[in-house]
Order: sequence, then C-alpha cells, then structure tokens
Amino acid sequence: MPVIRLSPNLFKRLEDYVLGFDTPQNVIERILDYLDSNNLKDEVNRPGDESARPISNSTRRVVHTTKKRRDPKKEAELKLLVGKSLNWGNPNLMGSSVITFPNSDKRVLCKYSSFSGEQRRWFWGVSKKYWKEWLKTDHLALLLQNEDLDTYSYLLLTSEEGSKLFAMCSESNGEKKINLRQYSADGKLHLQEWQEFDAESRVSRIDTPIETQ
Repeated sequence: MPVIRLSPNLFKRLEDYVLGFDTPQNVIERILDYLDSNNLKDEVNRPGDESARPISNSTRRVVHTTKKRRDPKKEAELKLLVGKSLNWGNPNLMGSSVITFPNSDKRVLCKYSSFSGEQRRWFWGVSKKYWKEWLKTDHLALLLQNEDLDTYSYLLLTSEEGSKLFAMCSESNGEKKINLRQYSADGKLHLQEWQEFDAESRVSRIDTPIETQ
C-alpha cells in the first residue's frame, strides 16, 4: 500500500479528531466521507477561496477520548441474552467476555461497544489472549448499543470469519482493533477492516429489553 508521510504539525492536527481506537487513516477516511456526502469536493479544490474550505482551524471539532462509565452488570446481562438467542443451550458467562454452553465445545467471545453518535460507529478491542489462541469452535459476537441508545443488537461471526477479521485488523498493545461504521456511499453498515463482509444483513436485534439503572 502507498506510504504517506505526514509532518509533525499535520499529524498533531489529526490527533484532535482521534476517537477511541482511531488511526490517522481512519480520520482521513471520515473526512473524505464527509466531503463526499456533502458534495464539497469541488469546494475543496477551488483555489484561493479559504471561506469555501469546510475543514479549518476555526471550524474543526475536538473529539474528547474520555471513556464513558461502563456498567459491567448490564453488559453481562446483554451477553447472556446473546447466548440465549443462539439456542445452543443455557449460556454461562466465563469471566467478562466468553460465553460457554453445557455439553458443547462451542464458545462465543462477546465484546460490547456503546454507540458513538459523533461518528456513527462502534469499536471494540480484542486482547491477544483471545485472538492468538483462536479455536475452530470459537465464534465472535460483536455486541452493540443501537442508535436509539435503549436497545441492542449483535453481529455474530463464525470461527473462520473471526480468524479472517483478526488477520485484517491492526494491533496495538496486544489488542486487535475492530470498527463498525455506517458508510455514506451506500448508507449501510460495514466493518472498516473488512468492508466486503455483509455486516448489514448479519446484525441481529436483541428483543428482550434491559432495564437501565
């Protein structure tokens, strides 16, 4: 792939837009999506007219990376609901992320993400202890808070699909970073690291409501 070299000052400006597990490439892609969706390409290419440029020091928004407070109890309940919806038996939650089933060697690695309204996306981090020892009986469930912030869905990947996704994801401090976004090109959900995967049709809604404290 082409290598783009950025000056320290430009890289510092990109850092102002970083959210969660972002990279400069992800930020640049979001900026291009914004320009495409608002038909601003011609405006950016217009020379000598600074007022036509939509992204500048005076208009850019700084996205804070402070994490929202997590609710482990609620997330555990959601993960068990994911396990029940699979109809593989009565699920058990081992630790905080692994769902097991009686009389079965199947396991589901279930990771949760809240909805990021600023960028209309979700993101997960999968630690090395999970993806490094991935088994053929393992599945990956990406649990997500829906845009209404009150309901939830999940995206289930088979063992082979999970292994392929991990191979495509970037690694930072032993974690594989996974991003799910709604793209302006077709208005559908795509895994940023595996855009050919039909994530839109594979998302399942969790119908049982979870009470919010």
